[in-house]
Amino acid sequence: MTVVEAIEVEPQEDEILRLLRRGKTRKDPGAWTLGLIRQALDDARVLSRARGVYGFFDSDRLPNHPAFESAIRVGLCICTIGPDLEDRVAELMREGELVRGVVLDAVGSEMTEAAARVLDDRMEAEEGGEGLRASARFSPGYAEWELEGQRLLFDVLDGGRIDVGLSDSMMMKPRKSVSFGINFGPNPKPPRCATLCSRCDMEDCRYRRE
Repeated sequence: MTVVEAIEVEPQEDEILRLLRRGKTRKDPGAWTLGLIRQALDDARVLSRARGVYGFFDSDRLPNHPAFESAIRVGLCICTIGPDLEDRVAELMREGELVRGVVLDAVGSEMTEAAARVLDDRMEAEEGGEGLRASARFSPGYAEWELEGQRLLFDVLDGGRIDVGLSDSMMMKPRKSVSFGINFGPNPKPPRCATLCSRCDMEDCRYRRE
């Protein structure tokens, strides 16, 4: 098991805009919106502490599950940006600063996703090779891996090392946390180029990527 502290993240402004959009609109944001996002990014860099823990496991030592059937080895990971940003979002909401709160929350979600991307790349580089290719990352609660898969992640990884816990309802705390797996094998699934959205049947999801 590897613990990674002080992950350097590069949040993508386009992804933040996608999270903030409603419906199918592709209207370009105005200067006011961009200003709010950039201020929230500055705030988020102070409020965030991106950290992660991951490990690699032989698939035959994990529970028999369709999510792992293409794997020889499986990488599992938990990462977070910590509780401070979501605490600040709650504070803004209490103060009636709803727009600032919503924007900061979206920035926090993208900061968390950016940390997951860093660890995804690191895990692929570390375990890939010698006939083992990496799949796209996949998370409990999406496609064929039920939300109860969170228990496996927290059974084999010590989320406490990065101060992440799991509730009885399978929700992680802090909320700005991500858990995922990566399959390694000669032909692992889902394909590395696929997005979670391409394998999800929620066609009307407002956050769906094309």
